[in-house]
Amino acid sequence: MKQRWVGIILFVMLTGMVFSQEYPYTTPGSGENTQTEQWFQIDVPLIEEQKGSFSATFNNTPPREVFQLFGMQMGINFVISPKISEPITIAFKNVEIKDAFKTVMKMYRLYYLSEGKIVKILSQEEYRSELLNHYVETRVYDASILDLKNLPTLIKPLLTPGIGTMSVDQTSSKLVIRDTRANLERVEKVYYQLCALPKMVEIETRILEVRLDDEWSAGVNWSALFSDGRWQLDILPLEQAGNTSVLRIKGNESKDNTTASLGIAATLDKNHIKVISQPKVLSVNRGESTILIGSRLPYLSGTNNLSLEFLDAGIKLTVKPMITPSNQVRMNLYVELSSAEWVTILPGYQAPKVQTTSLRCDVLASPGDIIVIGGLVKTEKTKRKIGIPILGDIPLLGLLFSYQKEETIRSEMALLLVPKIVQPSPSPTISPLIQQLTNDMSN
Repeated sequence: MKQRWVGIILFVMLTGMVFSQEYPYTTPGSGENTQTEQWFQIDVPLIEEQKGSFSATFNNTPPREVFQLFGMQMGINFVISPKISEPITIAFKNVEIKDAFKTVMKMYRLYYLSEGKIVKILSQEEYRSELLNHYVETRVYDASILDLKNLPTLIKPLLTPGIGTMSVDQTSSKLVIRDTRANLERVEKVYYQLCALPKMVEIETRILEVRLDDEWSAGVNWSALFSDGRWQLDILPLEQAGNTSVLRIKGNESKDNTTASLGIAATLDKNHIKVISQPKVLSVNRGESTILIGSRLPYLSGTNNLSLEFLDAGIKLTVKPMITPSNQVRMNLYVELSSAEWVTILPGYQAPKVQTTSLRCDVLASPGDIIVIGGLVKTEKTKRKIGIPILGDIPLLGLLFSYQKEETIRSEMALLLVPKIVQPSPSPTISPLIQQLTNDMSN
């Protein structure tokens, strides 16, 4: 009885080793290279489609007899290489016949390939030679829009160990892959996913300048313009304190867009409204884009060795859009309003003195919504010549009939932003919503 239990335990241990052990091998033809790689085998449809259970016990059985039994139950003609002669010892009971066949192949480092209805059982060297001569091909792919530096880390793990190779031509931006035809199809799926054009976000922008007079000395109350109940208006919170404000107006086609445009034009005197620019920004999803409306002011920098530097002055908008799974657009916005005044720092030298107002915020909007950014106030000092016509223009004598008047002009900058998801190219038309909000403001 004890001998019987010992035999059962040994059988369980043996079959457990058969089904769980990994079998590394040394790459054939590598000479002194002793690096081991995992056993690999390309899929053969004749084997993969096999179903049914299998039970058999092999004890030092010649391989031809083993595969003759497999062939009878699978309905496959096996052709065995003359180099395969090692007897096979293994036992199966009620296992999938496909799994039993693959287990024998792994245990004895055997490989298989098909030609029509025939499956050839090969040694490792024969298998690799057959692959290289009849199953491996080279394909060239365009990698001009891919990151060539990180591309190998994505592709190499997909290649067939010991067979697949890849190279990147930096000059022509070409990707060259050599592998089995079956595995090339797998690699191509990843390649086409990498080459798929990403979603893009088009942001239509209107940059407005509102001159502040006695009526609007404290700035424009933008939320009051849309608080008459006809629009769905959200006032977005800001971290920094101040007069700046960010509003979100739902871009619903059922709303009366013309009335909103007329409401702005009626509230603000048309002569105090100036449309500075109407740019469009097209940014890749999670990419950053910048708009600068203003000028680059040159100035000298340094002590002994002077160098020419430039300073951006005007209104600068930096936006980084991110498309959410629900197809909303989250925009990381940074708006900077700067003005420069030239001051004398040394005799004969002037440098710009810059005043800056900035705003940073994250907003979430649906395509077509209007984001209103207001409260960016700037103050400029200007000199205006006042005098008697004609007489004030006479050289030298004109000084007796004219004088320079210094004025301080305060104005508020406002931005209207409308995001839209596009793929892959932007539409040449302007959103009707933002067009109707601003077309009556242009001079």
